[in-house]
Amino acid sequence: MKKIVLNKIKNILKLEFEIPTQGVKLLTGTNGIGKTTLLTALAKIGIGSALGDNFNKINSSNAEIIDPYLHSKLSYHVNNESVTYSKNAQNRWMPDKLENAKVLTKFGYESVLYIKADSLRLKPVKKDIYHSKVSAVDVRLVSAICEVFENNKFSNMKGIKLDAGRAVYLAPNESGGYHPEFYFSTGETCVINILTRVLNASRGSLILIDEIDITLYPAVQLNLLRYLRKIADEFRHTIILSTHSINMIKDTDIRDLYFLHSPAMDGNIEVENPCYHTFALRGIATADDIDLDNVFFVEDDEAKILLDEAIKAYKELVNKKALYRILPIGGWPNILIFLNNNIGILKPTTRIDVFFDKDVEISINDLRKKRDKEKSEIEKLEILNKYKTNIKYLPITPESGVVKHFESNYREISTVLGLTTDISNLFRTTKYSSYTNNRQGDKKRFSDIIEQITRNTGKDKIEAKKALYSDYIKKNIPISALHEMFGPVFRY
Repeated sequence: MKKIVLNKIKNILKLEFEIPTQGVKLLTGTNGIGKTTLLTALAKIGIGSALGDNFNKINSSNAEIIDPYLHSKLSYHVNNESVTYSKNAQNRWMPDKLENAKVLTKFGYESVLYIKADSLRLKPVKKDIYHSKVSAVDVRLVSAICEVFENNKFSNMKGIKLDAGRAVYLAPNESGGYHPEFYFSTGETCVINILTRVLNASRGSLILIDEIDITLYPAVQLNLLRYLRKIADEFRHTIILSTHSINMIKDTDIRDLYFLHSPAMDGNIEVENPCYHTFALRGIATADDIDLDNVFFVEDDEAKILLDEAIKAYKELVNKKALYRILPIGGWPNILIFLNNNIGILKPTTRIDVFFDKDVEISINDLRKKRDKEKSEIEKLEILNKYKTNIKYLPITPESGVVKHFESNYREISTVLGLTTDISNLFRTTKYSSYTNNRQGDKKRFSDIIEQITRNTGKDKIEAKKALYSDYIKKNIPISALHEMFGPVFRY
């Protein structure tokens, strides 16, 4: 495991971050939560001057010295070894022991890049711009720029080689000549800066990009993100981007989304990963929500499918035309945080309800019975009591209930699903039988069942899950129970 721990640095009292494996990962959170601070600390893994360049004391106008890093500690952990950096009397960041500095070399990255997404690049002067110095540009860079901007404006881009292998770029203009990059837009220069450095990175690098969305048009944001994913896969990079872009967040798999937040607002920063988009965005009153009558918060995608099928079954029984949306938030503590902080962002006429998984009811009842409760547990109960009329429970814990239903009613369900071959042998395989008898084991069984159904029927996974949940609801939830669940909820 590769991990970094930040203590008492700027607004952060404590932050632990497990460094992800290769791929593109998005780091997000509110302003001032510590995204840039975390990226700077990560840069130290391969850039020796990262802390000294970015974490320095501040000289105020009246000569007073303000040092927000005086008591800061940054700890780096890899393979059961660690090193901790702090400032010494000479205002230099030093390891706890000099010999421990070698720990940073064991993180395994060929190189580390820290890219601030700005337009600060080389600015050629007139004497640099001679026809004899102009040369072709790496075709990979030209292709990447054209792909990201979705035009051929830079297809004939040229470069001017300066000293130490550096170069500045020229783009063709309408008069048949070229204009240097200080005539490019800020967004164009920003993208060129990022792509130039990423394409020159050694295979297996750690690449950190701060505020990647700044100055970029939304479509360009997505094009750049998707291009970086291809590069990360091809060259086995770990690319961590900080962003506030709604489009980029929504385009990212929840497993690649890291949301920084401080539930108690006390400087203790938690890292939510995987993180559902709604929880990360903390704002759902978009243009799409203007006419919503109901919003439902659930824990995950399985609960979303189950609840949606139950609502469909109910709406077949009654003439209800309410517009609704089901939003996965994460585990039940996350739902409470979201409910308490964001319930006021929707229009007053939108009804909000929470549907926890069935097993959460047991956890909450156990918490209520507990004698010596911690402060965080008391706060959870206060929120539960505050919104008790909005909180309900699904009839089952999604995977567990459906697995048992499928195993017990296989013959009948196989006909409903249109299975052309018998897949019941799955239940007797060593792998299937070895799974633990709890929800984690049922998740694995459920995954195996869905895999077999998709192979046999050609349905995609979502279709297969909907079919199973729909069958479960029709055969196990009485009409009276549906009325009890949704009668008070839907007004239209």
